[in-house]
Amino acid sequence: MTVQETDFQIASGWWPDLPNIYTTLGWKDHLFRFTVLWNGTVLAIPHLNRRTEAWAGQEAQIAIAPHATEQFLGLDSTTAPYLLHDDNLCNQGWESGPAPVLWTDIPKDALVHRLRMFAHIPGGQAVAAGDDPLFVWVRLSVRDTCPALPLEDATGFSLVIQKPHLLTSMNTHRNVVPNRENGRHVYPSALSGQQKQDFPHAFTLDGGSLFLVFSGFRLPRHEVGAMIHRDTARLLFG
Repeated sequence: MTVQETDFQIASGWWPDLPNIYTTLGWKDHLFRFTVLWNGTVLAIPHLNRRTEAWAGQEAQIAIAPHATEQFLGLDSTTAPYLLHDDNLCNQGWESGPAPVLWTDIPKDALVHRLRMFAHIPGGQAVAAGDDPLFVWVRLSVRDTCPALPLEDATGFSLVIQKPHLLTSMNTHRNVVPNRENGRHVYPSALSGQQKQDFPHAFTLDGGSLFLVFSGFRLPRHEVGAMIHRDTARLLFG
């Protein structure tokens, strides 16, 4: 009798997916990872145990949505249900190709908005120390339209930066839960943007702790200050 050796396809059929999907993005042998929820929200939490004490307080939670600012209002001290339970509104998967690019499709206002994410270290080389600079590159686009519905002349995305207030686990029924120890969800530092002179589309926030690069569209310099709402640590652009 011939017994087929277990492979990934067979093993993946033994257990169903967790109800609230989250995916990690990283680089081989790197100490840190980015966690991406089913709706494209990114968790960057470098301090996870006693070995990472040096990076305590440098975490951030970044939500990205197509002009859906109303769903972020009032989130200073509560976790919205849409973050805790996957409502199957968004689709997510991996692009075919050599690079592990995660895509997330978000339908809104007769458009299908797509987020494409890829973790990368400068130069694309092997890690040297294990804590090398690690970035998550995000491309925002419109993948499809519904011609039968009226369309706006322009669309855009909202970017919300907060203190992380979610925890992930392998618990089948509670694999994404609120992190109540973090208290209010406002980003701990007042966010102020400064444009980098050597890179016209790059901005540093929180004294350089957050580094954002906007590429592929025009972002006037005078809009940087207007984008930042200090009370709720909300960064908006479109």
